[in-house]
Amino acid sequence: MIARPKAISDGFTAVELLVTLFIGLIFIILAHQIYIVGVRDSAAIRQRVQASNYAYNAIQTHPIPRPCTASTYAPVAIPSGNNVPPGSTIAFELACPYGNDGLTRITAIIRYKETTLTHAYIK
Repeated sequence: MIARPKAISDGFTAVELLVTLFIGLIFIILAHQIYIVGVRDSAAIRQRVQASNYAYNAIQTHPIPRPCTASTYAPVAIPSGNNVPPGSTIAFELACPYGNDGLTRITAIIRYKETTLTHAYIK
């Protein structure tokens, strides 16, 4: 009986390599899409944080009348250079939840583009 040589099976076949490359390509495309969405959303998040910081600082410096009188202030444009999106406005509302002698609830309402951001604080 003549011994037949064993088939050499070291390495990968062309089909295995193509399948692996295809799966790797899918992962690269998914990673790229996640990156694109993250970059696009980070600009909107940055604008929201800047507007939020401006509202907080505006609330801290807004004068509070004593005794408390409920009032609404008309929206005013936020000056450029405050790291807030252009065309932003801020309005204030004062409320007296505990009567005229109690605390004052001050609400800052910032509007920019299609977004409305509201911050309330009790002083």
